[in-house]
Amino acid sequence: MKTLSLAACIQDVIRLWARSPLKLAIILLALHLVLGLGRVSLAASIVCAVVSLFVLVGYMANQDQHTGREYNLVKDCVPLALVFALMIVSCWFVFRVLFSLQNDTPQQILTFWFDWQLSDTALADMSFMQKASWLYASSLVTLIFVWLMLASFGSWFSYPLMVFQQLSWSQARYQGRQLFRQHVGIMYQLSALLIVLSLLCVAIAPVFIPFLYIVFASLMYVSLQRLQSF
Repeated sequence: MKTLSLAACIQDVIRLWARSPLKLAIILLALHLVLGLGRVSLAASIVCAVVSLFVLVGYMANQDQHTGREYNLVKDCVPLALVFALMIVSCWFVFRVLFSLQNDTPQQILTFWFDWQLSDTALADMSFMQKASWLYASSLVTLIFVWLMLASFGSWFSYPLMVFQQLSWSQARYQGRQLFRQHVGIMYQLSALLIVLSLLCVAIAPVFIPFLYIVFASLMYVSLQRLQSF
């Protein structure tokens, strides 16, 4: 078992990124496109965001030469990522229905599935920052929601444990919570780092929200890799 600390995790992240910076740049460009397409509807945004996040975790595992194993991103990562995404879509949709009925705004139920409200004129009048915020705000909200869902119903390590060690949901949830409790200090530091980066993305550069997905997935992978060999 390696030492788990914030500095060590950041070093591991940089090491993974340095292995193939060109691939990482291509992935970042693809993320901008995929997360941007999610603006068509909140449901689409959730699916695009969750699948992108968890597939990135598998990609980071493939970049790590210490694992000795190559994961098939489509076969090993996408199915479980889609399950997580559909669960979150279902929860969010139920919340949207209840909120809309309570506030007598049933039209908002439809906008959950399709919500393209921007005309060419309105787009032209927006600044670059406003355009980036419009495109990626729902992706950031989804990322935060995933984080809260994992913290409430699972653990930070749930998804990688299920993919890399083939654990069931209950096993991954139990083992992940045990790991969290054993290293609660560093986990709070990781959480604080992600909060700061999220606030910076919102306040300064929304265009970096897709990059935040890479950071999130990288930290999710390296924090578990430092605790267990898989």
